[in-house]
Amino acid sequence: MGRFPLFPSRLLELVTTEHIELDTVAGKLDTARMEQRPLTEVQQEALKAFALAFWDKVLSCGCFWPALMLSRERLQAFGVERAELLTAWRRHPQGAEVLADDLRLNGRVPAEWPHDDVLP
Repeated sequence: MGRFPLFPSRLLELVTTEHIELDTVAGKLDTARMEQRPLTEVQQEALKAFALAFWDKVLSCGCFWPALMLSRERLQAFGVERAELLTAWRRHPQGAEVLADDLRLNGRVPAEWPHDDVLP
């Protein structure tokens, strides 16, 4: 199959302007990869930048959303690794507050979370 140069940009446009669910876009990206529709490096970088900006927004909303997003692994379809998401969470201005909410609601923190950050 040939390249689809407008495919990722159109998906990002839809998710930001038409309120298409992120899961729908992630599913389309997974399908494109399975069908071996290659993305350019610029497209991959744009998808990753979008996902990291979205993650920042999720962290700003607090509560259980970050843990839910991590468990569903939808941002990985955009080329972001779980470790990158956890690092961004740790560095986020509201990161400790979100972690406390997650701990209170779920009784645990993400398995990879450094225990030094949680225990006194």
